[in-house]
Amino acid sequence: MIRVFVADDHEVVCEGLHAWVETVEGVAWAGSVHDGAAVLAAVASGAFDVLVHAVGHAVYPAEMLDA
Repeated sequence: MIRVFVADDHEVVCEGLHAWVETVEGVAWAGSVHDGAAVLAAVASGAFDVLVHAVGHAVYPAEMLDA
């Protein structure tokens, strides 16, 4: 089972991808986040196999990038 996680600041994008993922055999929804700090925490958790990340979403607190 491939676990998909989405990082996008538009909730409608996350909802649409969630609905689509639920229809694909062998793919599971692992969750979503809507801000940069939450993306880093999610990546650190390792609770998914694939990250779908909005390109314009890459704004992270500087102290988190040093980790």
